[in-house]
Amino acid sequence: MPQSTESVSKSMLANIASINIPPLINPYLDWLDGQLAATLLSFGVDPAALHDRKFTPRLLPGQYFRDLLLALVDQATAAGITVTVRGTTEVTEVVPNGNGLMVVTRKVRHGDRSTG
Repeated sequence: MPQSTESVSKSMLANIASINIPPLINPYLDWLDGQLAATLLSFGVDPAALHDRKFTPRLLPGQYFRDLLLALVDQATAAGITVTVRGTTEVTEVVPNGNGLMVVTRKVRHGDRSTG
């Protein structure tokens, strides 16, 4: 929700600097460097002024995390693992279930991506 276009405007800054976003696959700053200048400028971010202590609009880390998720899904799929991403499904609870976890969700809507 904090990185959703439904609840956040392009001008609202994230409450975390670039350096504090964990580099799950590639660092956030590298991801920013790979974005089109026009895209960054549309968020009020000067591509020439990027640095690791920069606070960017909330929607940009949201896009970064989405891109990371899709890259991880692609890696899992390449390894033969079936993955279903339900981008518009709300997780309401995570419950211990034997040796694992059960994820409880609300109604699935459009926007799903299945692989495998």
